[in-house]
Amino acid sequence: MSWFLFLANDGNSGVGQCDFSPGIMDAKKGVLFVVPSDWIYARHSNPRNHSAEHIKRIILDYFDK
Repeated sequence: MSWFLFLANDGNSGVGQCDFSPGIMDAKKGVLFVVPSDWIYARHSNPRNHSAEHIKRIILDYFDK
């Protein structure tokens, strides 16, 4: 299981879990950033207790390393 961040072309965003491999994927209505669950859990033991904005920053940090 991986975590994703979807950045829509209209400025909206969302986070969640998926079965995709890590990477950046173009979509018709935005961009999908996927990171391994290990990356999220290494920073927070239970990411479900954190805000979507906080998870968004963690995912963006993965691609900024």
